[in-house]
Amino acid sequence: MAFIGGTKGAKFFPFRGSNRDMQYREWLDYLVRKICAVYLISPQDLGLTFDINRATSETQMEMTEDRGLRPLLALVQDYFTREIVWDESFGGNTNNLAFRFTRLNIKESMSKANINKLALAGMPWKSVNDALLDEGRPPRGDVNDENNPYNKLMANTALGVVTVDDVLTAREVATPPPAPAAGQSKPKTPAS
Repeated sequence: MAFIGGTKGAKFFPFRGSNRDMQYREWLDYLVRKICAVYLISPQDLGLTFDINRATSETQMEMTEDRGLRPLLALVQDYFTREIVWDESFGGNTNNLAFRFTRLNIKESMSKANINKLALAGMPWKSVNDALLDEGRPPRGDVNDENNPYNKLMANTALGVVTVDDVLTAREVATPPPAPAAGQSKPKTPAS
């Protein structure tokens, strides 16, 4: 089926490619899918996007790193460890060292941060200066000063940010105040 039209110089517009063209396209799709199966990556990573929708697209993006990037980086780690770190001049594989990627990307860093947040019940486990030093930034104030608030753990409370040693424990909150000594008046409680 085709469409012939136009006022000057009529043109032929085919509604579909020839059988040979379509067969070649099917062959290319087959090859791309075969390559993806061998290298454990998604067809979307190689530009084959005609059979996806938004839901599968988002899922595929999440899995792309796990199936394509991470195995490749694991191979690089193993190669660097075997060929460089375990070189005989460094003691071979008995030197107990290995090459490892510590932070692959922001997604992995956020994943680790969320795991720590859940494991520590939302409580801090690093001081501000510890976090700055981990990122290679200069610390605030003297790192060895015990009174420097940036060297202490801080928590975000309803009253604002306070150091953890200023936060009352559950025992301190639950313990009733001591009874007044003999001869002292009982503190007045406001009427409810």
